[in-house]
Amino acid sequence: MPAVRETSAEAEALEKQVAMAADVQQRMIPSEPPAVRGLDLASVYVPCYTLGGDLYDFIPLPSDNLGLVVADVSGKGVPASLIMASVRAALRAQADNVYYLYEIVRRLNLMLCRDTKVGEFVTLFYGVYDATNRRLTYCNAGHPPPMLLRDVKVTEFTTDNMILGVDDSEPYRQNFVDLVPGDTLLIYTDGVTDAMNYQRETFGRKRLIEAFAKGGRGGGATADEVAQNILWELRKFVGISQRSDDVTMIVAKVQ
Repeated sequence: MPAVRETSAEAEALEKQVAMAADVQQRMIPSEPPAVRGLDLASVYVPCYTLGGDLYDFIPLPSDNLGLVVADVSGKGVPASLIMASVRAALRAQADNVYYLYEIVRRLNLMLCRDTKVGEFVTLFYGVYDATNRRLTYCNAGHPPPMLLRDVKVTEFTTDNMILGVDDSEPYRQNFVDLVPGDTLLIYTDGVTDAMNYQRETFGRKRLIEAFAKGGRGGGATADEVAQNILWELRKFVGISQRSDDVTMIVAKVQ
């Protein structure tokens, strides 16, 4: 019996440590979006386990600019959460000092190639919104392409940039899009499209586009209403089947 009690105590201590780590991680997630002139922002973060591998962030930058970050670390649990924390810290440090987005992402890639094992990688979208000119400059490293709803049409920001942590010689490229009032942007992780119901069907890209367009139809919905509609459609589809991945979204609506 002493051995059983010892094992139980060790398990309880480990559980407390994980809970403390989850509390620290939760503090890294923005409690609410910042106020940005001419931009309505909303976010959704639903971790699958106590410790998550998804990341989203808002980075205030000079001259009415705002950094928008959504990233997904391979794997689950403690290892993924530690990589997530290091990516967040490195990205914030680089964003303060480096102008070009592709250079920031290149440096993140070098760090991950040096510090991670084979099979560990990160997909990341980093964009900077210029509120004065309504321009979004972005660099997408293997992340699901963000969607733009303009009027009733949904388009995607495709890219051929590689994921982070695989090839330290990979060059990264940035792009930009000029936005107009009424445009709605959706940045998400693959936990949305890969979510499964009991029939082992995935929610998929097509259903996401439909939910996104439905939530923003008519132009009167807020960013939060668009995000919550997608989450509602996702939960209806999945039902009570067990989730297997984190769900993270940022919705930005230009006013």
